[in-house]
Amino acid sequence: MTDIELAWAAGLFEGEGTICINKPHKNHLGTLRCYVGNTDREIVEFFLEGWGGHLHEIKASGNRRVAWQWTVAATKATKFIKDILPYLHTKRVCQKAQLGLEFQDQKSLLGVRRTLEYRVKQFGYYERMKKLNVRGVH
Repeated sequence: MTDIELAWAAGLFEGEGTICINKPHKNHLGTLRCYVGNTDREIVEFFLEGWGGHLHEIKASGNRRVAWQWTVAATKATKFIKDILPYLHTKRVCQKAQLGLEFQDQKSLLGVRRTLEYRVKQFGYYERMKKLNVRGVH
């Protein structure tokens, strides 16, 4: 992918996308996810073609149009974040990107993944990302 395409993807992601960590629980200790949504399917397909993942249709309701959402998780989300990170501009999105990469890196480094210490650490990442994802004034 060219630098121009990566810069375009980063800019679109900052406006139409998000990074999150699913809430960890007993049997599932959280997953890094990236999303981009738009009513233009071609835009969302660009992300699917570049980084894999899944494309979901969001049904129209009321006066809203059909929208499309691209989702990528875990190691594919890490690759996506690393690819666009040099082109991200806003402080909060950069913080979310760094936190997501840190979360995913520690998942592969720890040998014992079911310890209480690991679970607490996973929940801490989830809480920090949740705080960064709150809408409104920061």
